Amino acid sequence: MGNFDYLLTEGRIGGLTLKNRLIATAAVTDMAGEDGLPTEQFIRFHEEKARGGWGLVITENYAIVPEGKTHVRLPGLWSDSQIAPHAEFVRRIHAAGGTIGAQLFHPGRVANPAFAGENLMAPSALRDPTAQNTPREMSHDDIRFVVGAFASAARRAKEAGFDAVEIHGAHGYLINEFLSPVCNKRCDEYGGSLPGRARFALEVIGAIRDAVGPDYPISFRFSACDHVPGSNGAYETRALARMIGSAGIDLLNISQGVPESRDVITPPSGIEPGFYALSASALKEVVDVPIAVVGRISDPAIAEELVASDTTDFVGMGRSSLADPQFPLKVAQGRPEDIIPCIACLRGCAGESRRGHSVHCALNPRTGREVEYSERFDLGADERPEVKSVMVVGGGIAGMEAALVAASRGHDVDLFEASDRLGGQWRLAAIPPGKQVLATFAAWQVRQIEKAGVRVHLNEKMTAARVAAAAPDVVIVATGSVPSAPPIPGLAESPLVVGAWDVLAGKATVRGKVAVLGGGQVGVETAELLAEQGARVTIIEAASEIASDAEPIPRSWSLAHLDELGVSVRTGTKVVEVSDTGVLAEHCGVTSKLTGFDTVVTAFGSRSESALATEIPEAGFCGRVLVVGDALGVADAFEDIRNAYEAACSI
Repeated sequence: MGNFDYLLTEGRIGGLTLKNRLIATAAVTDMAGEDGLPTEQFIRFHEEKARGGWGLVITENYAIVPEGKTHVRLPGLWSDSQIAPHAEFVRRIHAAGGTIGAQLFHPGRVANPAFAGENLMAPSALRDPTAQNTPREMSHDDIRFVVGAFASAARRAKEAGFDAVEIHGAHGYLINEFLSPVCNKRCDEYGGSLPGRARFALEVIGAIRDAVGPDYPISFRFSACDHVPGSNGAYETRALARMIGSAGIDLLNISQGVPESRDVITPPSGIEPGFYALSASALKEVVDVPIAVVGRISDPAIAEELVASDTTDFVGMGRSSLADPQFPLKVAQGRPEDIIPCIACLRGCAGESRRGHSVHCALNPRTGREVEYSERFDLGADERPEVKSVMVVGGGIAGMEAALVAASRGHDVDLFEASDRLGGQWRLAAIPPGKQVLATFAAWQVRQIEKAGVRVHLNEKMTAARVAAAAPDVVIVATGSVPSAPPIPGLAESPLVVGAWDVLAGKATVRGKVAVLGGGQVGVETAELLAEQGARVTIIEAASEIASDAEPIPRSWSLAHLDELGVSVRTGTKVVEVSDTGVLAEHCGVTSKLTGFDTVVTAFGSRSESALATEIPEAGFCGRVLVVGDALGVADAFEDIRNAYEAACSI
């Protein structure tokens, strides 16, 4: 068979035929109305996936009762009045070529207390370690009510035209809580033994099957492992999967983790791709329905292997469907190299959700802004922009983004880079342990600007005079940032001192005992690299914690890795002087000399390199000057790529 023949083969979930084996799995978008109804942004977000050719798109958690929500703007099917608006939503998804399933859930003890109030409930009155409030133990009346609510919501989903429903039985939500011996301490028929703990899930499945009929597809989101002490072991999980698989479902959609082990729900870049597909495949042996697996699967070659090897029947992708909603379409068209790769950075998806925003993607600025960008930037079918000559100065990720977008909109683009290669600081960001996947995005950008016809000029350091002489219509300054350092006595003079950027670039050889000054993300990742190379590393940071600028899940991974590597960390410690013999540091008002270091690595952050933007008009340039990326202000990739995209669209 061909490269992706297995992945592109039709698959069946009950009586539903899917055009391929790719499923866009559920992720909270926070785009619905507070009344649970689909907004235009919610619809447009899912339309993009529908046009992208996914075999099945599964929505985020649909609330089955108004008090059963984790986020303010979740969709809901708790009332018959919600059927008609969702029927219009489904109609538009179908019109865009999509197949859509509604995921139904009750959050149990991790419900938002602002909604749940006195109805915060769980199998047992045990507080989740990540939550603030203790739930009450569910009565039999509560159980019957929730089972009925699941069934009613499923009926509404079917009446609205959804092609399937998915029961969320994982991730620490109510059904998962009943299945777990950690959460379920009941001594009645809904607790104790495996059949007792499975009873609630089986009753939900049975009630939904009765409500939707024998032929309507039902998926069940199942946890292969909760990754917390005392949770179900491998054989308990197999037994539960067997019970659930034979209870009337049509797909077992396998995930892992609970809020306490959130790093396995959305694994960071340090976790290998598809890292729990094999544990999920063990469940395939005990069920007679197809399975789907998820877990950092972003490469179509890996997805193909998973299906070809019969490890799974379907491959689920959450974050990859955010990075590139057209993932399946590009695979089908023989253009896998055009897929925007997910780098598992978690900045635009989980990071934005954590900040109370709608879901986005750091590498695809259109995700989550479909309505806004359509109104601000998209051209009509008959519109053609006036072609402008555009000069981009700087070939980092912001400069390449600006060049690519400008060229894709029909402009004549030249990109000038002072070094001998593209990628800028992003090349360095891909060097530390667990970050190698970042290189895939820069490589993608390089391919795309070549395809778009951008003329690239390497080893060309542009001055204001050269820009003025070239006289483009628009110049985009993407000169990035440079390392910064506080005015510490001896820092510039000590022969022990090297910069973190030079270490990452391989320009400085470091061994022996090393002090890393600065415990931000760059300092921590440089320390990881050096420790892996055999150095004995101490991080010295003035703040109370290290890597505070990192996203929580990647940060947890890095901190655990530092611990494994034996890296010493001194927080609350301010460096006051650096000499040939060591570092003078102050901690809790006491100054002491730290000696014996062979190398002192500085990682104090960076500052914008934006002087060119001011110098260009002073040199007599009369065109438009735009500044993007770190040259606009030191930020992360999420902000840099977004402002580069918007600047290029404004031309």
